[in-house]
Amino acid sequence: KENMTISYTLPVDGKVSITVVNSMGEKVLELLNQDQVQGSHSLQFSPGNYSLSNGVYYCRITVNGEKASFNEVVRIVYMN
Repeated sequence: KENMTISYTLPVDGKVSITVVNSMGEKVLELLNQDQVQGSHSLQFSPGNYSLSNGVYYCRITVNGEKASFNEVVRIVYMN
């Protein structure tokens, strides 16, 4: 099964949540929910391990820090 890498840069330390949602906005996976420090990070996962159907998904990265918070959404097209 092929791995997918999600790379991201945090502008602040904080609680990081990385979720995958379908085109209807429903959460289908929670890939990460933990504290991380400011800087560059990456996360690998195998979509095939989660029984995802072919289609368009969105990876939502949310950071809640003491000084600031931010959200980023990245479009994913999964074809098995």
